[in-house]
Amino acid sequence: MAEAADRPLHKRPLIAGAIRWLGYAVFAIGLVYIGLALARLETGSVVGRLGATGWTLGAASAVIYAGLLVLLARAWAGCASGQTGFSWPAVLRVYGPGVIAKYIPGSVFQYASRQVLGARKGWSQSSIVRASLLEALIHVPSALTVAAAFMLFEGIHGVAIIAAAGALVAKFSRSGVAQAIGWQLCFFSGFGTLAYVLAAYALGLPNPATIAALFMIAWIAGFLVPVAPGGLGIRESVLLVLAAPFAPSAAIAVFAILTRLVTIAGDALCGLAAYYFSAGWRSNRQASA
Repeated sequence: MAEAADRPLHKRPLIAGAIRWLGYAVFAIGLVYIGLALARLETGSVVGRLGATGWTLGAASAVIYAGLLVLLARAWAGCASGQTGFSWPAVLRVYGPGVIAKYIPGSVFQYASRQVLGARKGWSQSSIVRASLLEALIHVPSALTVAAAFMLFEGIHGVAIIAAAGALVAKFSRSGVAQAIGWQLCFFSGFGTLAYVLAAYALGLPNPATIAALFMIAWIAGFLVPVAPGGLGIRESVLLVLAAPFAPSAAIAVFAILTRLVTIAGDALCGLAAYYFSAGWRSNRQASA
């Protein structure tokens, strides 16, 4: 079933080639805007604040965040296709390019990318739209659940429970919607934990659980403002306001920049992995043809 669903819908070489090169163009433009986003960040404060341990944690967090994005891909693909038998690289090939495209102003290219790549696998356009809407609807309560766990337990213990519960739901539920909820709970639990680790161990901030909770709320604000590609600027501004009573403003600013660096690097890694798997898949198909 997984292999059948992974066959492209369009077999005419000209159409397939045009779509592929259009995808490359969107990917390249997305990378340009990622570069512009990095240039806008005032990274000097981060460079001055972080030591070897901080940079190591930041780099590791970027790699882990890229891996966590695959959980979102799995949640979305199950709803978009109505199937559950996909391999992780298969779902990443459809979802991954949009992770880069979300940095292009307009915040619609990531969804357009999914529509095109999903259609090539034979998924209906209406199912893909519903999956993207469902994904957006689940984002907010999932992130709020993790934020509440940080506040209530004042550490990562509650978040670990949420992650375990989400994994069980994703693993054993037969409902695509329930599985999507489970995978998203796992993703946001991991995302929040990364924020906690960076606050506590990379920067040594006071009240790291509270800072992580407020970070999740700031992420929601950035997500809900469609005019800001990737929530750039919105998330950081909201975090500075919310976290001001709990840590020095300068330290919060460094944390905001560091977490943005981590997510941008993780998005880039995820997008590159998607194109890597796509290139390998096409090579295998051509070799077996």
